[in-house]
Amino acid sequence: MTHIDSHCITRYLICLAVLYFLCACGNGAGNASDSEACNPHSVSDESEYFSIDAQSNILTIKEAWNNGQSESYDISSINAERIVCMSSSHAAFLCELGCQNNIVGIAGTRFIYNPQLQKRIQMGLIQEVGSESLPDYEMIISLKPTLVTAYGISGSDNSYIETLRRYGLTVLVLDDYLEASPLGRMAYIKLFGAITGHRAEADSIYNAGVGKYNAIRDSIAEAIGGSEKVKVLMNAPFKGIWYIPGGRNYTARMINDAGGQILGSNPDAVSSTTESLEKMLVLASDAQVWFNPNTATTIFEVIEQNPLLSDIPAVRNLQVYNNNLRQRENGGSDIWESGYVHPELILKDLAMILHPEIFHSDSLYYHRRLK
Repeated sequence: MTHIDSHCITRYLICLAVLYFLCACGNGAGNASDSEACNPHSVSDESEYFSIDAQSNILTIKEAWNNGQSESYDISSINAERIVCMSSSHAAFLCELGCQNNIVGIAGTRFIYNPQLQKRIQMGLIQEVGSESLPDYEMIISLKPTLVTAYGISGSDNSYIETLRRYGLTVLVLDDYLEASPLGRMAYIKLFGAITGHRAEADSIYNAGVGKYNAIRDSIAEAIGGSEKVKVLMNAPFKGIWYIPGGRNYTARMINDAGGQILGSNPDAVSSTTESLEKMLVLASDAQVWFNPNTATTIFEVIEQNPLLSDIPAVRNLQVYNNNLRQRENGGSDIWESGYVHPELILKDLAMILHPEIFHSDSLYYHRRLK
């Protein structure tokens, strides 16, 4: 993707939920919910790349990968009966709304974490459709989808999108993975609610999540007051290069909301910056907590990557955490599925790790402490 923090590396490699509702979905979009009727303008104020006008029922999508070009759709004309998802996050939003039965194809099925989707994949009800770099057009067409949800990558070959459209398929290109705001990513539940006729459920999920997220964030801010934020080391060297999330990046926003500060982060950058191993080892001497050292699940694996990492204080103090607690053996990670829908659960993890004196709990949801 355009930035290469731990999330984007995972998302690029796999091409790619908590289940609240188990009912089947309908085809079209229903009427706007009462909460939307009270605010007839954009129902996704937190989202940078889409909006819905409740008066006109028009969905507008800004395609960041396509020089910011905007596409508009009449929601009532979108048929979501049979959906092919080119991203695992899109499937997660649909599952959250109880619309897993509408999904007929997914890119990267072997990486899917969600148990219900895994079951439908094993039963042959959801087919593998390739990836954005190598789509299985024959399979996609044979599934007769009424809708394909895709994504584009800036600076990459996105010709598969127009190819799918030339085959007569309706394709929504969503930039949820580029949203810098955690609540902006979660807002896509409203988009999927609108196109599947589940606006009321989507509103309920979104509003509950926003309330919980803000409550955790505000309680952290109140508790730490003017105290210095916890110094955080993020990621680990990848082929000799250390990628550091920019200060306006999704990951940095989450760490900041949790009362942390990423060492070496450019406060004005959205994309990740790169630093040498040597410089990061110097910065790491100040780190109180280390997050996401590549795919490691133990301290031994961290040190095995590079023996120099054993001298980092966070390693000696066993303050190293990775976000792969809910992960299948083949690499499919739930944090990039249900975590999109429930950023409040991620924030709660971070709060318990960075401020154990305030948030007393040993039960992390997405993260594990490396031992």
